[in-house]
Amino acid sequence: MTNPIHNPSGQNTRTLTTLSEHLPLSAAALKYIAVVTMLIDHIAMALMKAPELQQTRAILRHVGRTAFPIYCFFIAEGFLRSRNRLRYLGLLLLTGVVSQVPYIYALYPGRPLLFRLNVEFTLAIGLAALIIGDFLVEKLFRTKTGELAVLIVVTIGACCLANLLNTSYRWCGVLLIVLFYALRDHPYAAAVAGSILVIRFSQTEIYAIPAFLLLLLYNGTRGRQSKLFFYAFYPVHLAVIALLLR
Repeated sequence: MTNPIHNPSGQNTRTLTTLSEHLPLSAAALKYIAVVTMLIDHIAMALMKAPELQQTRAILRHVGRTAFPIYCFFIAEGFLRSRNRLRYLGLLLLTGVVSQVPYIYALYPGRPLLFRLNVEFTLAIGLAALIIGDFLVEKLFRTKTGELAVLIVVTIGACCLANLLNTSYRWCGVLLIVLFYALRDHPYAAAVAGSILVIRFSQTEIYAIPAFLLLLLYNGTRGRQSKLFFYAFYPVHLAVIALLLR
C-alpha cells in the first residue's frame, strides 16, 4: 500500500477535520508510520513461519494492524483535495495491477494469481464509490436526503464488488473509507465508529485502534515527503519479499 496515502493535489489545507497546527503529526509522518507498520506486518507474515517464531510473528502482525486505517483515511482526504480524481483513481488501479504478481508470490505463495486482490484495489473501489456518489449527487440529487440515499446505495454496491473480487479487507475497507468521508467533520466519532467497524470485521483488528488515535493527532500539514517513494514502495517491497522466499 503506497500511493493511497499520497495527496495528489499537494495542498496543505486540512479537509477531513478542522485545521489544528498545534497537533504533532503531519500527513508525511502518518504516511511513514503506515509504511513502516505495513512492512513489519508483511515481513512477519511472509518470512517468520518457523514454529519457534510464532509468538514474535503474532506481535509484529498486531503492530501491522496500524497501517490500514491510515491508508483509508488518506483516500477520503485525497478525494476531497485532489484536483484530478480520475487520475488519482487511475494511479491506484495501476499500482494494484503492478503489485498483484509480487503480492501473491510474497504473501500467498502457491495460490492462484487472482486468489485475492491486493489492497490497492480495495482502496480504488472505495475512492470510486466517493467519485460516483459525488457525480450522482451533483447531477441528480441535490438534497441532503438524496445525498444520503446515493451514498448508501453506492456504498453497498462498492462493498459487494470488493467482496466479489475478494480484495484485501473486502467490504470493511470500502466502508471505512466512506465512513471517514461521511464523518469528516467529526473526527472523534470517526475514530470510534471506525474502531467498531474494523473489530466487527475481525477481532484481531482491535490492534488497529492505535491508528485511529494517531489520526486524531493529524495537524493537516503536508510535511516533507517524496511522492515517488510512496507510489513505488508497495510493489517494490513485495517484490523484494517474494525474491527472498525463492
